[in-house]
Amino acid sequence: MTGLEIIAAIGAISAYIAVLQNEGHKNDEKEKNALLALNKAVLRTEGYLSRKAMNESSSDAKHELTELWNEASIECANAGFEKMQKLCQIKGVYWLNPSKWTDQDIKASGIQLAEMKMKLDVVLCN
Repeated sequence: MTGLEIIAAIGAISAYIAVLQNEGHKNDEKEKNALLALNKAVLRTEGYLSRKAMNESSSDAKHELTELWNEASIECANAGFEKMQKLCQIKGVYWLNPSKWTDQDIKASGIQLAEMKMKLDVVLCN
């Protein structure tokens, strides 16, 4: 290999490393977005449940929760959190009509709020 070929090879390797580093930052950003969306959905759901306990909830809040959980589902899919993506998607469907779900259905699906918070904490700690 000539000096020029070595320099070209080093340049190609440097460019490849830069691409990999950028990809890593993209994944970090996707994970951050997923965690922010999950956290927002959990917090808004807790707020809704608090208002509901005080008879201050509205049907608009259920629609908002459906959107938040669906957004969290999309962000989790983008970040590669497949299990959380599916759970968030189910939680979004739940909020379309929560009265149709029994306690047993909720428990079997793994979408209880306490369970979702625990899973979020596990993701945050890893």
